[in-house]
Amino acid sequence: MTEPQYFNIFKYQWLQGNSATALKEPFKVVLSRSEALRYFGTVPLAAIIGKQVIYNDSLRLTVSGIVEDWTKNSDLAFKDFISFATVEHSFLKHDIDLHNWGMWEFNSQGYVKLAKGVTPAQIEKQFPGFVKAHITGYGKPPRLLLQPLADIHFNNRYHDVYSRQTHLPTLYALIAIAVFILLIAVINFINLSTAQSLARAREVGVHKVLGGSKTSLTVQFMVETFILTLIAVVIALFAIHLVIFLFHPFIPPGANLSLFSPALSLFLVLILIVTSILAGFYPARLLSSYLPVLSLKGQGATQFNNKSYLRKTLIVFQFTVSLVFIIGTLIVGKQINFILNKDLGFNKDAIITMHTEWNNSIDQLNVFCNKVKEIPGVQVVSRHRTTPAAERHGGTIIFNKGAENSKTEASFDFCDRKLCVVIRLKDCSGSQSYPFGYY
Repeated sequence: MTEPQYFNIFKYQWLQGNSATALKEPFKVVLSRSEALRYFGTVPLAAIIGKQVIYNDSLRLTVSGIVEDWTKNSDLAFKDFISFATVEHSFLKHDIDLHNWGMWEFNSQGYVKLAKGVTPAQIEKQFPGFVKAHITGYGKPPRLLLQPLADIHFNNRYHDVYSRQTHLPTLYALIAIAVFILLIAVINFINLSTAQSLARAREVGVHKVLGGSKTSLTVQFMVETFILTLIAVVIALFAIHLVIFLFHPFIPPGANLSLFSPALSLFLVLILIVTSILAGFYPARLLSSYLPVLSLKGQGATQFNNKSYLRKTLIVFQFTVSLVFIIGTLIVGKQINFILNKDLGFNKDAIITMHTEWNNSIDQLNVFCNKVKEIPGVQVVSRHRTTPAAERHGGTIIFNKGAENSKTEASFDFCDRKLCVVIRLKDCSGSQSYPFGYY
């Protein structure tokens, strides 16, 4: 539901119609190409203009324009744009009160495009006067702020019903875990390379006797490390598709891995170079520094032990970080097991919750419940406002009129008598008897 000015701020490619008139009148809708294809099939786009789309079985709208879909990921992935003028001329005016300044909803947003040279602070200074003039009689006046459009994806302080918000600290934590895992792999490679250096001591001695320099040996060992790292990257690229397939239920829709994208290619090249340098430089310098005479005599261990302080430090660090990850994994596993198996005081298995519109009448809900009861396998159907595990419930205070005259904060839910049977709710004594009866 939007005004025509929406298309002045967000530029779409218009395939049919135009932004100036498409949403000017009531009962008009603009569709994206994919939505038009879903509604009307392979009908030519020009033939779709003027056809009707029915929403919620009663809102009849005429297609007045078709726009191209966004080609990149976006939080504003809208596909149906209904003219805002439809509200005042339809039953929607009972749900969307455009004349009440105190009607605040988190699923309604206003977009503002600032003129050149105007700062957000200059606009926000005018908000207190605006609130004072229009929003009165609602206790503490609300505070209006401007939020940058680039901020809506990572800032979960402001909620809505359409964007796929991401918790930025969680992303940083995942990046830190990935860096630590890579660091452990690098340290492990260094330790293995230095441990095998004794076997290559004679090779280093022969190279130096035949005229090989320290620099040429360093380059040789660095190239070997680079080749091994390159092989690891290639194997990872083949394995990532299997990993994505296995973890598909946990990956947001639209997330994909394009191996030929410039950003990914640059990232892989940087990872390849940085990992090769970190993993190969110290072993290469260590091996190339062996004295040829001692190496040929089989006394490389003496040189190695004299320069093993860094290696010992890396081994201690590697085992410390590995133990931290192992202990953390065990703790998280126990916590997840606790969450999954803890008795919450009600039954949560084999129960399906379906959300209905808040303004449905009692007769509509009764018809819906009766239809659900007719489905084979359905035992009991109950109506209630929120689930027991919902994030928010209605709250109240229970006063104890005894000697202490105390009070207790409590939550409540609106439900019918069958809810306790469905979720097998127990009272404080552990009994499943329900004093208010069951029908």
